[in-house]
Amino acid sequence: MSINKLKITADAVLEVINNLFNRPDINSVVADPEATAEWQGKTIHDILNVEYFAFKHRPANSDAIIDKLKRKGQNVNLMLSTNRSFCSVYVTGTERQFQDDIDVVALSATMEYWVQTPKIKLLELLVENANIAANGLRLKVQIGNIARQAVIIFDEPSVADIQAAAAYGEMAVVEVSCSIIFYPAVTSYTDYSITVNYAVDGEIKTTTIPLTQFDFSSDYTARPVPYVDRPSNVGSLNLSRISTAVIAFEGWDMEFIDWLTAKALSITGVADINEGLNITINRKGIAFAHDMVIQRHEIAVQADITNETHTLSLTTKGLR
Repeated sequence: MSINKLKITADAVLEVINNLFNRPDINSVVADPEATAEWQGKTIHDILNVEYFAFKHRPANSDAIIDKLKRKGQNVNLMLSTNRSFCSVYVTGTERQFQDDIDVVALSATMEYWVQTPKIKLLELLVENANIAANGLRLKVQIGNIARQAVIIFDEPSVADIQAAAAYGEMAVVEVSCSIIFYPAVTSYTDYSITVNYAVDGEIKTTTIPLTQFDFSSDYTARPVPYVDRPSNVGSLNLSRISTAVIAFEGWDMEFIDWLTAKALSITGVADINEGLNITINRKGIAFAHDMVIQRHEIAVQADITNETHTLSLTTKGLR
């Protein structure tokens, strides 16, 4: 089965980067009290005033942009138009998985900025915000009519040149390298989260478990049922189900893990364990709640610098 595969162009990469950079958590409002008054309360993009373009495009002249905006009846900040920056985006390499029915593409790209030197630190903040927001996640992206997921990593901005007498003031040529891996739109680790409700001194608390691995299984008990017209042939009919979950996580310094570990290490018996845990499994925005009891809690530590690890085995809580 052949699938609709991505056509990698600089325009496609530019669209993905622009959509990422324009997220409010990345294109944040500048809150540095030491920043100039003109920067206060504005977003990073507003201050950088960058025009992004690919090879086949060219940055428009400021006078042409001002004239176009005036014809549309829009207000024009003439001072801002002389404070512009530019960024050329181009693809430097691609590698596609050699398989007909799976489309995985790894590429590298370079973003070459031409920006005023006082704004370099803002560019660093933009890139750092993007790396934090994308860290460890497969981001949903849309290229044309093709839905994909992407892992995106930016290198630190590198100043390649300084031009002191440019028309827009002292300008720096700043390069930002970028690596992107495009995956098919499949369900992955990032589509899952598990929250748990637990009681501490009568107070119900809720926390999200920091997953490293999660396994869930439903086991069905069946009995053979013969066909009416041919009793020698039988099918199966499920009569009952038991659900089990195995959750692995690191021993982070957090209240829930300390509370859970204290139960495992104590010698008080199983009465408090039988109280159960209310687990909510979130998959792709849909929540599934289960009342479960702990069957096994394994804690592992080693004589090195690795973290304490936990493996928690749960099963559906029974009713008397």
